[in-house]
Amino acid sequence: NYKNGEYKAAALCFTEALEDIDAEDTHKLYSNRSACRMHLQDFKGAKEDAESCTALKPSWAKGWARLGAAQGRLGEVTEAIESYEKAHELDPTCDEYQSE
Repeated sequence: NYKNGEYKAAALCFTEALEDIDAEDTHKLYSNRSACRMHLQDFKGAKEDAESCTALKPSWAKGWARLGAAQGRLGEVTEAIESYEKAHELDPTCDEYQSE
């Protein structure tokens, strides 16, 4: 669904999966649902999911990048910069975090 641009359907799939998945991969589902919510312009929901992601897996750069993206869209510029800096600190080889 996500790859086809069906973000609402994808978000629902991720929500259902959150109820059934083992704890090891939960952070990825929150990250993916955060991405869906960004596409749906639900920036508050995207931020909440990214915060859940980073709480579960604080060492995963992608979660911090998702959080930075949502914070940026909510006008939380200082927080967004901090989140992107954290993402870059965790994964300095990825230029994506610098360009955001």
